[in-house]
Amino acid sequence: MTEYTLRVPTAMCGDVIALCLVAEAMARHAASGYGTLTLHKPTFDNLLPTHIDVLLSAARAGRLLVCNHAGKQGTVDEIIDAAKNSGDLSEVRRYLVEPDWEKLHRDNPPVVEGVGVWNFSGLDLGATETDWDMTHLLSLYVRKKHLIDWGNANGDVFHIVDAPVEVVEFGPKNELGEFAFRGFVGGMSHTPATKVEAGTGTSPSGGDWEVQARAIADECFDIDTKGGCRDSLKGYSKRVMELMQERGIKGSRGIIDNPNYVMREALQSDFWWKSKSK
Repeated sequence: MTEYTLRVPTAMCGDVIALCLVAEAMARHAASGYGTLTLHKPTFDNLLPTHIDVLLSAARAGRLLVCNHAGKQGTVDEIIDAAKNSGDLSEVRRYLVEPDWEKLHRDNPPVVEGVGVWNFSGLDLGATETDWDMTHLLSLYVRKKHLIDWGNANGDVFHIVDAPVEVVEFGPKNELGEFAFRGFVGGMSHTPATKVEAGTGTSPSGGDWEVQARAIADECFDIDTKGGCRDSLKGYSKRVMELMQERGIKGSRGIIDNPNYVMREALQSDFWWKSKSK
């Protein structure tokens, strides 16, 4: 029997859980010696596609009952088709050959000294391809009961932990001179002294891109404030997506090219928009 723990902000998500968080929790558990060791990042990267395939196969076979982000149940094809029609399908792209991020970091200074965010716009980082499994997974969700039932049928146990929703913000520098951030991001609970980096593949914490998206949104918002104007939430989401692409900031599985996904996962409501003067 394998036990997995998922941290979910129940106040925002209710009993609906993004299936990508389930895949990450399963891969993270195995890549940390089943909870006994520090996470081994290369192992996590290698195992994640396997767990994505397991979840998609179970969902397509009807063994795992899935729904959309609003909790409406359907088949995998029905949910994906609806996401396509509404413009919510987020195409995830990955590099055919992973760039040498360490060399890129050495050769290019960060945008802001000490923050660890790089701008790789204008650099040829290589060809990309669509990761269809992750693209489809991002449109799929599962109710807690159905996830627990599926786990029980496979001899696994899923513990759903209610994670508090906090506004993610940059804090003071730690002893290493790095900026820290706190709060609930992308299904993971982050603690201070976590360095924020862009363009480094899958982040150790699993949710760095959302933090950077909000930082970019703040940049856009400040520019508009100085210019005496305001954009819509959809407008900011599109601008943030474009700047993320220019700066080489990726999601956990590749380039994000859907502004609706940026809006839903990083900017809407309590994430960012609610606190901004309109």
